Amino acid sequence: METIKDNFIFKRAYHKGQKLQGKLLVVYRLKKNSGVRFGITVSKKLGKAVVRNGVRRKIRECLRYLLPYLEDGSDIVVVARSSAVNATFAELFYALKSQFEAGGLISEEVAHYPY
Repeated sequence: METIKDNFIFKRAYHKGQKLQGKLLVVYRLKKNSGVRFGITVSKKLGKAVVRNGVRRKIRECLRYLLPYLEDGSDIVVVARSSAVNATFAELFYALKSQFEAGGLISEEVAHYPY
């Protein structure tokens, strides 16, 4: 799984990408030629480093499971909202999956619950 690390790519996704909003997460999708790259943003407003890294780990695991089902050619930036701090893995997974389905990144019948 390739990650986005450059700030200008995050900014490009924020300004030019498709925005998919939910209660737990906001997903920005920017089309590109080939490959899929991910970026995860968790603000300092959500808590200290331990809390932010816990949310980031859960989101990364959700993305790892959904990666084989995603269509090729996208930069995806996931922004955690404050309600994501208290969310379980299953809640984050379903929120991310439903946003990907709404945005046309995966089909509804492809990705199933991971366990």
